[in-house]
Formats: sequence, structure tokens, C-alpha cells
Amino acid sequence: MASLLAYIPSYDDIISFVSDHKIVIILFVLTVVKYLNSLRPIKEVEGSKVRAINNIDEWNELIKISKDSDRLILADFYAVWCPPCKIAAPVYSSMSKHYDDDKITFTKIDVEKSQNISDQLGITSLPTFILLKKGAEIARVVGWSESKVLAMIDKHVQPIDKKNA
Repeated sequence: MASLLAYIPSYDDIISFVSDHKIVIILFVLTVVKYLNSLRPIKEVEGSKVRAINNIDEWNELIKISKDSDRLILADFYAVWCPPCKIAAPVYSSMSKHYDDDKITFTKIDVEKSQNISDQLGITSLPTFILLKKGAEIARVVGWSESKVLAMIDKHVQPIDKKNA
């Protein structure tokens, strides 16, 4: 037992190690936090009309439909470990319920599962919301701002609620 105690660092040794390796410890803690956040699922909203795009083929099919019609596409680029993405997800899902499916398709793209799509559209920050018409980008909101995303949509499509008012 005495030989085991010889390997237990003293308080001064621990303080010295921490002060000499601050950056390594910070990076380690951030990695653990990122991993733990990724384990928490993003909340889904009942009645949501958001369509998950899981690969480039699904994306290309959606773009083709958009080019052949007047339907807009709103794409939410997110990651499961991204805190602002987790905050935005249920609000974005709720937004989808207020618009006509024939006018706009709400989509979500996990950048880690579909990196080729995010690379193609130049996604550098999360979340990023891109509005497309006829397959071409017409507006973009970088970061989460409910009012900016709604303003971007409402500039091109009226919510169902306002049509009936």
C-alpha cells in the first residue's frame, strides 16, 4: 500500500500540472462537452413538416422538383452537437406548420452526415438557413435568429394564418 501512495501526486504537483497544461485541459474539457451534447437528441415537434435530407441524391431530387415548380426550399444546416442548432430546431419545426406545403418545403441537413451538400453551398457557420427558388439561393441567414428567418420566409411566402385573416 505504501508503494501505491508514492504515485499519488501532491496538491502542488496538481497545481503545477494544471498551470503548465492549461490549453490541453481546456481542449479536453471542450471535447468532452461537445461529445456529451451530441448524445442529447434534438427535440422534434409534433406535426412538423420538416423533411430530413440524408444524402446528395435526396438533395438533388428536391432541387429538381424546385426547378420544375414555384415551390421554395428552406434548408436548415445543423449539427447535433451545436447548441444554437438545438435551440433553433423546435422553433423551426413549428414554423413549418404555418406554411403551405405547395409553396415551401422545409428541410434539415445534418452537415456531418451530408458534408458534400454543405460544401456545395459554402456552409461555414451553424446553423445556416438558406432559401432557394428554382434551385438557386435567394436568401441566407447565418446563425439563429427567429425573426430573421421568419422575415426571410415572409418576404417570399405568406403564412397560412395570414391568408385566412
